[in-house]
Amino acid sequence: MFFLRPNRQTNDTSGLRNHLQAYTAPALGFTYRDRITGYSGIAIGHCAYLTGCSQTLLIPKIGADGKRQDGEWFDDQRLEQLEAPRISLNNGATPGCDRAAPKR
Repeated sequence: MFFLRPNRQTNDTSGLRNHLQAYTAPALGFTYRDRITGYSGIAIGHCAYLTGCSQTLLIPKIGADGKRQDGEWFDDQRLEQLEAPRISLNNGATPGCDRAAPKR
């Protein structure tokens, strides 16, 4: 794992600032593929943690059996955008989740 730290002699954090400015999270509604597993799906959620990890939730389309598949979270740096039209929803009248949050 790679961590950005300030220069110890000068306390210069410009490397960290430049890294954060250059980072762009995957855009929701676009289709992405995980470079490691080949898993692909539409980005429907994104989260960023205090520890520096940013992840995107990919949901695949309905399988050949007609069943809904669960989504998976992937580190953003593992994702590549695929050529597919962006999915957009008008949530003005009915904002909210499409199903309840997972429970342990």
